[in-house]
Amino acid sequence: MNLPVGLAIMLSILGKREWWTIVLPAILILFLVVELLFDYILKLNFRKTRWLWPYLFLYYLAMMAMIGYSFLIGKTYGFVTLGTYFLSLFATWYSYAKVGHGRF
Repeated sequence: MNLPVGLAIMLSILGKREWWTIVLPAILILFLVVELLFDYILKLNFRKTRWLWPYLFLYYLAMMAMIGYSFLIGKTYGFVTLGTYFLSLFATWYSYAKVGHGRF
């Protein structure tokens, strides 16, 4: 995911596009780098530590930035992105409610 989003940022920089075409996707890349570092490189069990809340804040900030980006492109894209975001929230709720993920 970092590669296509990073390429889009590079093309925005080279094309001298608006600031939001660089900053908003960069927040997503920052989140993906943090996730890669914590989950796959360092293999930290940070979800049971105080680092969970900053991680979740960065996750939701990245999601809101991409939803905002989509609305700036066009209303249709924004509503499709917002719909998929709510679909993922529903899937998370279902996982916690029915399967029992997240119970300590």
